[in-house]
Amino acid sequence: MALETVRVPAADGLRTSLSVAVVLLGVIAALHGWRSWARSESALRHRRPLSGPGLGLLVGLGVAAVGLVLGIGLVAGLVAGPASGHG
Repeated sequence: MALETVRVPAADGLRTSLSVAVVLLGVIAALHGWRSWARSESALRHRRPLSGPGLGLLVGLGVAAVGLVLGIGLVAGLVAGPASGHG
C-alpha cells in the first residue's frame, strides 16, 4: 500500500490498521457501486424513482476518518522525530 511505499512515520500497528481500513473501504465502495448501478438500471427500466446515495456518505466519512488519523499520526511522528526501523 501507499502507506508502506512512502515510508509514513507512524507505528507499524497504525500503518497496518489504516491500510486494512482503506482496503475494506475500497471493497465496500466497489460492491456498493455495483449494487447501486443495478438498482438504478432497474428503476429506469420500470420508471421508478432513483434511490438515494446509500453507503456513499458512510464510505466518504470512513475515508475522511482514515485521513484524519493519518494526519495526526504524521504530525505526531514528525514532532516526536523520525520513526525507527525505516532507514
